[in-house]
Amino acid sequence: MTVITEHVRADGVRLLTASGVRSLLSLALVVLLQGACAQQVPLSDRTAANPESLTGKAQRAKQQGKKALIIEGDSALTGNFIEYRDLREAMANHIRAVVVRLEDQYSVLHGDRNVGTWCKFRVLSALSPPVVDPSVPLLATYPEESRPMRFLPLPSGYVLVSQPGGTLSIDGVEVVETDRAFPAFRPGETYLLFLAVSAENVGGVALGLDGAYLVSGPDALVPRRKTGSRIQKEIQALSGGSLSQLRGALRTGGYGL
Repeated sequence: MTVITEHVRADGVRLLTASGVRSLLSLALVVLLQGACAQQVPLSDRTAANPESLTGKAQRAKQQGKKALIIEGDSALTGNFIEYRDLREAMANHIRAVVVRLEDQYSVLHGDRNVGTWCKFRVLSALSPPVVDPSVPLLATYPEESRPMRFLPLPSGYVLVSQPGGTLSIDGVEVVETDRAFPAFRPGETYLLFLAVSAENVGGVALGLDGAYLVSGPDALVPRRKTGSRIQKEIQALSGGSLSQLRGALRTGGYGL
C-alpha cells in the first residue's frame, strides 16, 4: 500500500512524500496531490496565487526574453519504491512483464509544478500473464487536464504508461522537465517493462529503476540504468543479457507463470 506523508516547511508550504510506491503511475498521483495541496485554483489563475508554479516560472522566463525553461527532477527522491526480496516475490505481486514498442507519447501538466508524459506502447509479447494490479489508480482519479485523452479509447493490444518529465509549451515558453532517475523512452524503440497495470491497461513501471530494459537488436537486454540491486543482478543472472533466455527462465523457474 502506498503511504502518503505530509510535511509542512518553515515557510508553510505543504510537501508530500510517498513510501510503498508500487509504480511510477502511483508516484504521478502523489505529484498531483502535491499540486492540489499547493493550490486549489484553476490553472489560469495559479500564477498570481503560486509564483512557483510552472505557469508562473514560464511567464517570468518569457518576461526575461527566454524561449525555453529546463527543470531537473528526480523520481528516485520523491518515492520510496517497494523493495522485494527477489524477482519471484515481485512477480507474485501483480507485476506484468511485457515486451513493448513505443508508438506515441505526449506530455501533460501534473499538478501545477510538474510535467508528466503518457507513453502509448504496442505490446509485442508477454513474459507473464496479463495480471491486474488493484492498487493502480484509475484514470477517473486524475484531473481531466492530466488524463491521456488523446489516446482514449485505448485499442486492444496496447498499454499506456505514465512517466515523469516531458515537454510542454506554456505561455509561449517551451518547458522541459527531465528526470535524472528515469530517462525518457524513445519512439520506435523496444523495451522489456515490468509493469503495474490497472484493468484499463493503464499503468506505470514497477520495481523502481529496475523495471525497464532496452531490447537492443533481436534479443539483447540492456538495463536503462545500472543500479546493482538484488533484483537487477537476479535478472542479469537469469537472462545472461538475452531476452529469450529470460523468457525461458521465468517459464521454468517457478515464477508462477
